[in-house]
Amino acid sequence: GWVPTISGADDLVIDYETAERLANLPLTCYNQEFPHKFGITYNGIEELKSPHAEDKVAVEMEVFRQEHNKIFERTYGWAWFLKLHDELEQNPQNQERGWSRILQPMADLLVQNYQNFLPSLAYPIRAGEHPNTAFGLIFAYEYAQKHDLEELADLIAFNATGHFQSDVDCPLNWEPSGSDFLSPCLQEAELMGKLSDLDQPDEFNEWFQKFLPNLFDPDFILEPGHVIDRTDGKLVHLDGVNFSRAWNLYSLIKTLPKNDTMNRAKFLSLGDEHIRESMEFVVGSDYAGAHWLASFLFYALQVREHALEDMFTY
Repeated sequence: GWVPTISGADDLVIDYETAERLANLPLTCYNQEFPHKFGITYNGIEELKSPHAEDKVAVEMEVFRQEHNKIFERTYGWAWFLKLHDELEQNPQNQERGWSRILQPMADLLVQNYQNFLPSLAYPIRAGEHPNTAFGLIFAYEYAQKHDLEELADLIAFNATGHFQSDVDCPLNWEPSGSDFLSPCLQEAELMGKLSDLDQPDEFNEWFQKFLPNLFDPDFILEPGHVIDRTDGKLVHLDGVNFSRAWNLYSLIKTLPKNDTMNRAKFLSLGDEHIRESMEFVVGSDYAGAHWLASFLFYALQVREHALEDMFTY
């Protein structure tokens, strides 16, 4: 049978996103604002040291190439894999261990999958779960920029602009849906912020305030998602939406003008509030959430650190 190159969960994309966080764990497992310690062990990355690792990658690639698997992990798993590959490249042990080299063929295949798929996407997928188009494009765009993949970067920018540039008044007050782990409105805002020219922020900020006027309304309250039953694999998604909302808000801080200290502080505070709502349930809670929430939390804390660097750098 097929054994994933990186394993440790019963869900391939969970393996990718968990490995991505563990590849960067020293940067994300401690935070002054949230000084919790997490007793997490994970050996998935170690499997890349196996003499059979490259053979496993080849088998995994064949799974993705099969005609009936064209939609397999599209685009959620694709995005997490590219993020994993990017993090492994930055890991201090990568040069010695060759992790990113082993996974490069799979990364190249998924880049090609994006390039094949996006021209056919007539409408964006705005769901708050795995198929969300904006989420799938953010990590892919970052990967394309870091690896000078101009064709992919241009395709993502063209796709996102066509789908999202004319959007206004996103109904943030309708969120979250009962099983969301992503915020459709905030994911879209983060994507468009990534695509914007931060040296000339006025154009994006004009779009941003028309797209999410509620977020700039002092009287609007963005309440964290509330989970009643953490043994339910769908309902526990709302812990995830709290973490993903947090990283959206932290990421958007750098798109705001440097002198907009009020909204910068507001976005930071809102993100922190969302993390506090669900942080205590990451470890020691039911498997329904415990097997994936740590990756969301660690990523949110990493983005928070970058946001703080931006807030206090002039």
